[in-house]
Order: sequence, then C-alpha cells, then structure tokens
Amino acid sequence: MNEEENDFKIVVLLDRWVLWGNCELREDGRTVITNASVIRIWGTKRGLGELAAKGKRPDTELDPIGRVVVGPRDLKFSIDCAKDWGKV
Repeated sequence: MNEEENDFKIVVLLDRWVLWGNCELREDGRTVITNASVIRIWGTKRGLGELAAKGKRPDTELDPIGRVVVGPRDLKFSIDCAKDWGKV
C-alpha cells in the first residue's frame, strides 16, 4: 500500500453523508475508512474545500465512528486533505 492509496480524505457518500478518515481503496472497489468521523458541522465559510485545505476549524464538529467500509456505488467523491488533518 503506497501513500496515495492510504491517505486522509473527506469522503462524500450517497444520502449526503460526509466522512473524514484514513482511506484505503481495495482491489474489489470498496473503500475502507479507518479512524473515521462523520463531519456533522463543517465550520467553514467556503465549504469542504476550505476544510480539506486548512484542517479542522474551531466550529467544526466531528462524530467519531471508527471503521467504515464503503461500496463503490455509495461513494460520490473524495477530497485529499492537508497532511495535518491526520493530527486531529
């Protein structure tokens, strides 16, 4: 597994779920997210792009949920996060 395959991302799923965590794309197309949290409140003025670039903001609210496995049809898109997001 290289760094590109196992990285912190914001993941947007069907039904409007927005998660953050350490993502690994599996050969079968599933995405495994470890140390996952639901991003309940973004806490930004400029949306998910700001959150991905700058990390958790003072008003951001995360709900830790552990490990999540997402099927390929459930994933709408993902956004690479700044390296310091992993220190949240």
